[in-house]
Amino acid sequence: MEKNIEIIKLATWENRIDYNATIALAENNTLLSIVELNQVVADKSLREKYKDCLPARSGTRIKYKAHAQEAIIKHPDQEEKTIYFPLEDGWYEVGEDGIPNGKPSSESNPKALYLSRWQDRDYVGLVARGYGGFLVTRVVDCGYCAVCRFGVLGVRQKKGRVFMICSKCWESEPQCVDCGESIFSSYSQKERQNFTPGGHLEIDGGICIDNKHICPKCLELGGYVRRKVEQ
Repeated sequence: MEKNIEIIKLATWENRIDYNATIALAENNTLLSIVELNQVVADKSLREKYKDCLPARSGTRIKYKAHAQEAIIKHPDQEEKTIYFPLEDGWYEVGEDGIPNGKPSSESNPKALYLSRWQDRDYVGLVARGYGGFLVTRVVDCGYCAVCRFGVLGVRQKKGRVFMICSKCWESEPQCVDCGESIFSSYSQKERQNFTPGGHLEIDGGICIDNKHICPKCLELGGYVRRKVEQ
């Protein structure tokens, strides 16, 4: 998981919720993608920390036709993409999108996961990890358990230190005095829309002191600001 990501418990297994309730949660929260959910289950410490929310439904949507060997998936905040989708349930190596759609494998392969899907009907819904019992650690459910209730985990950006960017510096593309890169280079266009000239950044970012700037990476390493404070 990325360092600036914070996982939040939206629904525990004890208070597990159905599909419609999960969709309602997704309107105001970003759910973990199946890729991120796989990482949680695979990591012993994370699995222990969030075990009360497992099995869990992810925010990754999947759409496929009956008897089709391809599917359209969409992770939260990403574009749709078409992937190969095995017709038969079974053990497969996991693809980059968190779906078991690679080479056929077996339970003895610790990196393989078990694909569960409909063969004879169309399906549109959210991908889940497990559906009860010990299978939570190995099953990726793509529709078979659509009516089941699951736990839900969300994700959000951690709030970092608050820094000021002056209006004068905002007009240019401020550069880090240590590495020379733009202090905004670490942020997406969506994140940059939240920046206010003359205002504050509510996430880790560059800082403006005496017309000097420091990027998040250099700030983490110490950089200009820390040296200035020490002088």
